[in-house]
Amino acid sequence: MAEHVRSETIRNYHLFTDHPEKYANSESFFKAVMMVVVLKEDMGVHYNDARMKDGDFTHGEDFLMYGLVGHLREGTCSSMPSFMWPLVED
Repeated sequence: MAEHVRSETIRNYHLFTDHPEKYANSESFFKAVMMVVVLKEDMGVHYNDARMKDGDFTHGEDFLMYGLVGHLREGTCSSMPSFMWPLVED
């Protein structure tokens, strides 16, 4: 997943260089946007809507990374940031 995010970020880097103002003139912001877009659109990572509504966090996949990289590719507010943060670098 990380390699795919990296290659797509490189492939689409022209979006930043052509219009940096669309990304707050920040390369880091552009990379974060790319990471979220690629994980969502290409990898199918998404929020577990049912868990977000009922608040039952008794299952590890709801708050640990393996829910995001497992077959369902879903997470919650507690697992999504911990998964995405290591993929952003300057």
